[in-house]
Amino acid sequence: MPRVPRKHRAPVRSYNDDNDNEESTTDMDEDMFKNLLSSIRRIKGQKQRPGEERICSAMTLKFGATPETTMEYLEKAVQAGRVVKLINKGLPSYRDPDSLPSVRGLFNPSELCRMIKKSILMMNLGGCTLREIEDHIYSEYGLPRSSEFSEQLKSVIGKLLDQHKLEKHGRLLKVPIEPLEDFPPPKVKPSSICSFCLGTVEHNRDSRSEQLVSCHECGNSGHPTCLKYSPELVKRIMAEPW
Repeated sequence: MPRVPRKHRAPVRSYNDDNDNEESTTDMDEDMFKNLLSSIRRIKGQKQRPGEERICSAMTLKFGATPETTMEYLEKAVQAGRVVKLINKGLPSYRDPDSLPSVRGLFNPSELCRMIKKSILMMNLGGCTLREIEDHIYSEYGLPRSSEFSEQLKSVIGKLLDQHKLEKHGRLLKVPIEPLEDFPPPKVKPSSICSFCLGTVEHNRDSRSEQLVSCHECGNSGHPTCLKYSPELVKRIMAEPW
């Protein structure tokens, strides 16, 4: 019987081989999704916006993934609902779905107070309008617009004004610099290392001593110069939980 040339032989694959290959691919996808979420959380923890460039850079440095691979899996993660994509001022940013506040029902008033103050401090120290605050919260936290939330926002801002925790100058709402008498303890022990330059209070990136500012929620810390915070913003951060 004539011998079949090797190049014409059909590859032999067993049913188990296909399953093993499929399982391997699935495991690789799951690892990439976990790495993406880890990178997004890390960037967010450093008080930066998790945009495409930062995520690609973090994935390359930490996991050795190319930007092309990162963007491919980032799109897959968004389509699968594993990552939330937000558009702010025409630029995309990404969030861990578990980190976004629940949109069901009303917010905890104390949590909403923190969101309002943080929005004003991050946007404009000179003050913001109600509309600007509302738009910023919707965008920053990935919330769908609702009349229920708008009414609660107005109510909480009214109470903050009555308690002198906000000031109103015309249409602008401003956060006053008044340190709290009973400063609540942080929820997580603050880190003694800057998340950006890995320096301490004794040494910043310029080898100078500089106080660290820390997140009241997650404990991440950073030098004001690394965060590019103005002296006025630092004073406000030190006045109450950040």
